[in-house]
Amino acid sequence: MTNAPGDPGSTAPLDELERLKMSEARLRSVIEAAPNAMVMMDRAGRIVLVNAQAEKVFGYGRAELLDRRIEILVPPRFRTAHPGHRAGFHAEPRARPMGTGRDLYGLRKDGTEVPIEIGLSPIGTSEGLVLASIIDITERKKLEEQARERARLEAAQEELEAFSYSVAHDLRAPLRHIDGFIQMLGANTAGKLDDRGRDLMDKISRAAKRLGALIDELLEFSKTARIEMRREPVDLGAIVADVIAEFQPELKDRAVEWRVAALPKAVGDPGMIRLVFANLIGNALKFSRGRAPAVIEIDARDSKADGWVIRVRDNGVGFDMRFSAKLFGVFQRLHGMEEFEGSGIGLAHVRRIVAKHGGQTCAEGEVGKGAAFYFTLPAPDKTEET
Repeated sequence: MTNAPGDPGSTAPLDELERLKMSEARLRSVIEAAPNAMVMMDRAGRIVLVNAQAEKVFGYGRAELLDRRIEILVPPRFRTAHPGHRAGFHAEPRARPMGTGRDLYGLRKDGTEVPIEIGLSPIGTSEGLVLASIIDITERKKLEEQARERARLEAAQEELEAFSYSVAHDLRAPLRHIDGFIQMLGANTAGKLDDRGRDLMDKISRAAKRLGALIDELLEFSKTARIEMRREPVDLGAIVADVIAEFQPELKDRAVEWRVAALPKAVGDPGMIRLVFANLIGNALKFSRGRAPAVIEIDARDSKADGWVIRVRDNGVGFDMRFSAKLFGVFQRLHGMEEFEGSGIGLAHVRRIVAKHGGQTCAEGEVGKGAAFYFTLPAPDKTEET
């Protein structure tokens, strides 16, 4: 005995049309929930289905896309060849990426192009439906270009560093000869030169020594790019105390007021960070030489985005902010050699070291009212502090 088709216990199959409707509804639901833009088209390239992500990527409402040819989303320069690509896919319908080895672009409603990746999947129906999964790779392309640009800059910097090192190294030998010949000339002409002659000899000797010091600093500057940097907790307070102690013998005849706040621990290379403080504190002392007292302030504040922001401030001669962009350049000076000694490399050194730590540098100043230099360093994780 069998149940009638209409009986509650009937095992008769569901109506084929009803099953197809349920299957289509499930497919639409999956496509709509997909994280990628999804576009379904028939064999003729007519769009039959899009999801919300496709609207977002291309800027169209779905009503504007349905029943349109897929070429509406293809940049004009690719449209002529596109029907041929579609025919090629239908000749061998299988799941595969589109345009392997080529950069693909879609066309937004506003006329702008968007870099994309496309995966094609055939849907087994008589209409020859194809589902395209589309990913907007704008951010990835941007990151790739930034990486390429960084690589180009690093290669150019390495080449420049090698050139600078070579030039500086090769200049040392002839400079030693110049200095030696000056000494010999001075010995051979002792008692024969008048005041003018001796003054010129002294100027030549001082210039040779200054050039030697510049070459040494340039070599040291070039070396910074090659040094492998350590990363470890660094006690900034201890480093600053050590640097100040080193300067004390030079400050016997000067009134200097130190205002050093409690400084935190940072993460970085202790030797390099010490060099940063040595340059900044040395500059602060140099450019406040005419003040009585010279006031040097060193403090830090916590920046959630950048880690620690350290400030070294003085009440010295300051500088004109119109020329602040020159401060951190190699051999850039805002004061003449007759006013303040120095090579013009120290602040360039500071910027390079801080950049190697992933930090930034900047300065503020006013003529006659002092200057403040800021740099950032990464803070230790909370786990390192406990």
